[in-house]
Amino acid sequence: MDILRHNRWIVILGDLGSSKTTLLRWITFIFAELALNGHEKLVLEGEDCIPVRIPILVRIGEFATWLKQYPTKTLIDYMGEHTWDSKRYCHDDNKNVLKELIDDGHTLILLDGLDEITEVEQKGEIVDLVRKFVDEYARGPDFISAFDDRMFHGTSVDYCCHKIVETQPPSIPGGNQIIITSRIIGYQLYPLVGTFICHYAFLLMNYNEAKEFVKKWLSQIEKSILEILLNEGINLGRKLVKVLSTRRYNVVKALLVNNSELSSNPSLSALICTFIFQSLDKFNPKSRVEVYNHAVQVALHSWKSHESNIPERVLTNFLIDLACYLHLNSPSGLIDEFDIKQLCYLILQQQGPSCNHKILREYVHKLTSLLDYNIGIFAERGLQIYEFLHLSFQDYFVARSLVKGSPDEVAKRILTITIYPRFHESLLIAIGWISWKWSFDDYDMFCNLLVTSPTQYSIPFGTILFFLMLSMIYKDYLQTQSSLLHLVIYLIIHIIQVKRHI
Repeated sequence: MDILRHNRWIVILGDLGSSKTTLLRWITFIFAELALNGHEKLVLEGEDCIPVRIPILVRIGEFATWLKQYPTKTLIDYMGEHTWDSKRYCHDDNKNVLKELIDDGHTLILLDGLDEITEVEQKGEIVDLVRKFVDEYARGPDFISAFDDRMFHGTSVDYCCHKIVETQPPSIPGGNQIIITSRIIGYQLYPLVGTFICHYAFLLMNYNEAKEFVKKWLSQIEKSILEILLNEGINLGRKLVKVLSTRRYNVVKALLVNNSELSSNPSLSALICTFIFQSLDKFNPKSRVEVYNHAVQVALHSWKSHESNIPERVLTNFLIDLACYLHLNSPSGLIDEFDIKQLCYLILQQQGPSCNHKILREYVHKLTSLLDYNIGIFAERGLQIYEFLHLSFQDYFVARSLVKGSPDEVAKRILTITIYPRFHESLLIAIGWISWKWSFDDYDMFCNLLVTSPTQYSIPFGTILFFLMLSMIYKDYLQTQSSLLHLVIYLIIHIIQVKRHI
């Protein structure tokens, strides 16, 4: 909250799962609750405080979808009309009130997911609309814009007549305040650059921080579960609870040791803790792709218990095609029930469980009915509006589509999409899958193709990906060695192995 006291224009950058959206929702909740209870200030540490502004939370992906229907509109037109997870942010009776609050400078505007734009051309347009909105509606009470020059030039050519412009801090009432989030990858393509805009980035958690996060997470969940059990008249006993708690904590702690990929991401750490609760002795992942795969297998097993007649292969392929469709066509990641049924029908036609239209429609009904069971992967967000519950799962299924086929087909497919920031996370997960699942011969052939296949790009993306895969293979070794010589030796050995097949 201290950042809000000093900065009016804020951009927060972070990797996937670093809790950017969670932070904005938490800030929205804090300010909305204070405003609802009639408080005018939020008290910070000591005597510091900031004025309570009315929070307006906007998902950029949903704005991009809305803009396709109304291409001449702007971001201020969207305010009051906007949705969050497909649900209206406010009633029609109050939509003009939000615009009036913005005009009067009494709001905290939170724009989430500047990176969630599928088309490069539209991303430039969206960023331009955000920039115009910030310039026009997010000025200080002294009318200074985020894009004004800090150096004010007087009429004299004498340098002493020049002065530095300072704007009133947001800790003083008056003027809107704005927070914008984006993934780090892709932001530099269309950044928001202004002399008064302050950029912050989420740091990855180190081992000790991850250990503390896990300890608090487990403690809170255990406390909630015990309260539920006690309300049902079930008492496990303090000794048993302490033994189970210690075992869970030690298992998670062991997983996080020397594995920065698992420990640095809060969402991933929380997912690991969830599965430790479900299967204490059977869950031992070495990479995040294994965590996602375990989550998917648990979901598929749960879905199968509700509808045993649908093969797991059909369910998996449906989710893969659905994820690809959303990745390419829906910046918000949302899809309505009608489009899901249409997509499902086309997928089942291609997979060929039957050529009979009646049987296919029955399959579609059974498959879409499974979405009513919210088991943590894909579920309804609003009235007949669905999405993957976390973008990580959408990226996982897109990655599964990338690794279909022979090493030659996969190499060509991956080299084709390397230049698109939208596929960055899916690409990393796909490489993790290849390193985990493929045989040495297929992996060796794939590496060879990455390095030797001709591309239309001047940058050797294949070679870069090759070294990325090497870092995944030798990460456990490299984390225990400090000598650069050892790294060079291992790289040379692997290059020699690959060249033997060229």
